[in-house]
Amino acid sequence: EVFVAVKEAFSTLKQPDPVFFLPGGPGVSSGWLVHLISGRFALDRDVVGIDYRGSGYSRPTLDCPEGSAAALVACRERQTAQGYDWRFFNSVQAAQDVEVVRRALGSGKINLYGVSYGTLWAQEVMRRFPGSLRSAVLTGVIPSGLNYVEELGPGLEDLTRHLMRACA
Repeated sequence: EVFVAVKEAFSTLKQPDPVFFLPGGPGVSSGWLVHLISGRFALDRDVVGIDYRGSGYSRPTLDCPEGSAAALVACRERQTAQGYDWRFFNSVQAAQDVEVVRRALGSGKINLYGVSYGTLWAQEVMRRFPGSLRSAVLTGVIPSGLNYVEELGPGLEDLTRHLMRACA
């Protein structure tokens, strides 16, 4: 189940092309963020937030609160034993989810607004469904060829550790 939040436009002269918000993380829910960002867009456009598969309010939630690499592997093994099929938790499937939601809402062309990890998701939508798009805005772009977990994960962990030591 993929969570979708829709904030309807305020204007009675609503534009036909909604803004689809793709949050970062992955794991940040669009549910409450749609209300925060809608002030910029919802005057004349609906704002549609989608939670990435396995995160936010989507179900099942692939929540692994463990911090170490070994614990994350154990978490994945535990979830696999519970029947989660990891082949369906990726950017290609997430891009297809955007297209399914677009069609289900009866939208023609849409505008994408991707933030951080949501920019990877948006790039996949742009690659697979260009005919469904009017525009795209990417903020805090992560290049599509980057292995996000392997290349950024350790650096961010080191940065966080350094920041915590400095704050202490």
